[in-house]
Amino acid sequence: MPAEKPGFESVLSHDLEGKTAIVTGGTGYLGKAIVEALNARGANVVTGSSRAENNEAAQEHFNAHADNITVTELNVTNPESVSAALKLATETYGRVDILINCAGTNLGKPFLETEREELDRVMEINFGGAWDISQEVARHMVEHGQGGSIVNITSVTSHVSLSRVHTYGISKRALLGLTQQMANDPQLVEAGIRTNSVSPGFIPAEQNRKIMDDDRKRRIVEGIPMGRFGKPEEIAGAVAFLCSEAAGYVNGADIPVDGGYLASGVTESVYTGEES
Repeated sequence: MPAEKPGFESVLSHDLEGKTAIVTGGTGYLGKAIVEALNARGANVVTGSSRAENNEAAQEHFNAHADNITVTELNVTNPESVSAALKLATETYGRVDILINCAGTNLGKPFLETEREELDRVMEINFGGAWDISQEVARHMVEHGQGGSIVNITSVTSHVSLSRVHTYGISKRALLGLTQQMANDPQLVEAGIRTNSVSPGFIPAEQNRKIMDDDRKRRIVEGIPMGRFGKPEEIAGAVAFLCSEAAGYVNGADIPVDGGYLASGVTESVYTGEES
């Protein structure tokens, strides 16, 4: 048997045993899958949303399927809520190694009908919230000096313009820009903090299924080379990879998980998202 190459086993490992993650938006359709994927690989997870009823339901769900998942209030637009979540994570599990920015909202209105206040709200949640918690968690990671991984959930709309998601697309492009800027920040890089993003394609949540008639579904699927919608666990798998030692040299990357949609060159479809 040939000798094993030094370090080869570690770079193949997706193991997150002993790591602690904060996942924003972890009570939503996609967020739950990310929480469970990280936890299944050994990570402790602190997650939550601004909605008490969502948090209670999510905690019941996680308790029935996993251990070491703590749900708390986590409103990314409230600095006190962000600080409290970070404090809870450190007091419960020691330190934070991973941050997933998954909290988000969408408007679904035509450009000429969108009010400035509506744009501000989407930007505050999708971009401003990610900025704020990334700063706070990154400071924590720098102080502890053991590196870390930050993953932003962007979107195919970070790359192409789709109808009826103007505010969403603008905010997600800003989030992609934040990913790249953080990946090039000397303080973060020197501290061993990697920043990447995942751009999901069409992953219809339950609230989206209610507004997708057969014609809309057909037109969307026609633009996807794999000929189907994605599943939340398929997004979660890419996120877990980026958090692991297997992605130890991946920094500033954006991974589209879209069934080939962006590669196809098709740039128009019908999509309306909801707050997660």
